[in-house]
Amino acid sequence: NLGGSESARLYSRTYYGTKDVLEDYVQQVTHALEHVYQSNGLSMQEKIRFFKRASRSYGRTALCLSGGASFAYYHLGGIRTIIDQHLLPKVVTGTSGAAIIGVRTDEELRPMLTPQLATRINAFTDNWTHANRMHPPTAPHRLDVNELAEKLQWVTLGSTTFREAFERTGRILNVTVVPYGGHGPPKLLNHMTAPNVIIWSALLASSAVPGLLQPVVLMMKNASGEAEPFIHSGHTWRDGSLRVDIPIEALNHFFNVRYTIVSQVNPHVTLFFYEHRGSVGRPSSHLRGKGWRGGFVASSIEHALKLDLKKWVKIVSDLELLPRIMDEDLAFLWLQRFHGNVTIIPKAAIGDYPKLLSNPTFDSMVHYIDGGRRRTWPKLHMIENRMMIERKI
Repeated sequence: NLGGSESARLYSRTYYGTKDVLEDYVQQVTHALEHVYQSNGLSMQEKIRFFKRASRSYGRTALCLSGGASFAYYHLGGIRTIIDQHLLPKVVTGTSGAAIIGVRTDEELRPMLTPQLATRINAFTDNWTHANRMHPPTAPHRLDVNELAEKLQWVTLGSTTFREAFERTGRILNVTVVPYGGHGPPKLLNHMTAPNVIIWSALLASSAVPGLLQPVVLMMKNASGEAEPFIHSGHTWRDGSLRVDIPIEALNHFFNVRYTIVSQVNPHVTLFFYEHRGSVGRPSSHLRGKGWRGGFVASSIEHALKLDLKKWVKIVSDLELLPRIMDEDLAFLWLQRFHGNVTIIPKAAIGDYPKLLSNPTFDSMVHYIDGGRRRTWPKLHMIENRMMIERKI
């Protein structure tokens, strides 16, 4: 972020244009990198060392897709827009939306990200169910684990493992899960930490939200290619996004991620998300001594109320006064970080909320994809200026 070159405020009034100095800087850097690559005065080993140091210094970009039940379909529009502009990062994290990216190439994704997907991702059952073959009868839940597992195997091209997905696409897929019981830390599954874990079982665990799906057993491929249970810090696993929706620290630790593009669709976040200092396409309400924009007082009050709410949630959580619901501390739903360097928030309609736990129709999928594309487009130039240097390195 040299000289504030990655600040969202640069794009708050106009998406394109006016950032001539920044664009000149990006072009000069990319030309300089190309010159180093083409230079005859450096050996190949010297070039490799130089670009390794440059990559370590500049860092990687990650696309982070939050959870959000049926709101997650908004991700598809954003993914399609980013792919069309050839800006998709190599590191992706999330659940089923991320898995679609992680196991397929760009050429395979473009014809796939259409409203016809509604016929493929429809795992919600009509009634609450209690029992399934992979887990003993317990509390009622909204998803049938066996039907969902079948749907996810289509998403992940069968029993693909994290290592196989990386070798096939070159992308680094990450899924966060946590051991059932609340005593173990979240685990970021990827081709380094869990190379032989089968992706569809990781997605199944990441869907195990209290009230929707019971904790499940992770599966892995053994040396002979057969599936068997994966035992590590727990026997059953559930969704890790309840604690860490956007695993920024883990991504930085494993893959040197310094820049995150977050598609945030959590229903409780989209309602309260507010950029008090402005964002892409939305200037700050304060004019720095020259007056206020319309809505400044209302937005200031809103921001103060949200901060006060987080304060009391933190106090109640620290005093252990917040009841655990289905053995889960729900304070993390409010106290964790939900934004990134670029944050894409869908403009959800009131009518979307009653459909949170419903299967998409063709018409609703058109709505979700179009909504995701519209909210992603204003951010593209900001992402492009970042990715131009990273791709050149």
